[in-house]
Amino acid sequence: MLFVAGLVCVNPTQAQSALPIINPNGVVEGASFTQRVAAGGLASIFGSNLATGVFVASNLPLPTILGGVTVTLNGERCPLLFVSPTQINLQVRWGVLSQTSAALVVTTAAGSSNSYTVALSAVAPGIFTVAPGKGAVLISNTGTFAQNFGSIPGANARPATAGEYISIYCSGLGDVINRPADGAAAPGGANLATIKAQIQVGIDAQFAIPVFAGMAPGFVGLYQVDVKIPPGVQGPTVPVTVIVNGVFAATVGIAFQ
Repeated sequence: MLFVAGLVCVNPTQAQSALPIINPNGVVEGASFTQRVAAGGLASIFGSNLATGVFVASNLPLPTILGGVTVTLNGERCPLLFVSPTQINLQVRWGVLSQTSAALVVTTAAGSSNSYTVALSAVAPGIFTVAPGKGAVLISNTGTFAQNFGSIPGANARPATAGEYISIYCSGLGDVINRPADGAAAPGGANLATIKAQIQVGIDAQFAIPVFAGMAPGFVGLYQVDVKIPPGVQGPTVPVTVIVNGVFAATVGIAFQ
């Protein structure tokens, strides 16, 4: 997952000699891997020679150098969650919030990649998944996913029911009130980082207004949307999306009974 902890090196290679290469269309939003990217959210880079091994950030605030790798947007370093030879996960730094594009460069001990022009949007909503098509959606205030019993190895899951609240985990919902610093955990309590954009949640054929939409407390770049399931929803699988300033996230499914 993107919000992992524990600095780990897995099977490091010998000193890297080839320059890092970013694939065409290789910078994507971190939840649904679309081409839209927004400041403050998570993004992934795909390519080759991006690192000498697999390294995962262990502490907060997130580092801007991980396994000898840096990623810059317009010359300023981004916080890094994960680096490997073929993929990097990062937080898009808040400093590009008002821009429509930025130059991204990956640098390792071998040198710097080609400069990649990233298209930026004010919002770029995407919903994380636990399996293809299955949303990373919890029954609110629990650790239980709104999916069928036993469908997620190592995790609790059960179908949601009408009237329950669910928590949808997203990226790319844009600027927030009480904005945390780059790489820092989102605040909780009375200082929740709430989004500034207009948001709705599509559940089945209905639309609902969340009771909370903002950054997930204690995490970096991860957004949380809490909403009540309206009456009249029909299962066993219910499509869910979020709409931010008129931009739709890719639909995911939850289990419902």
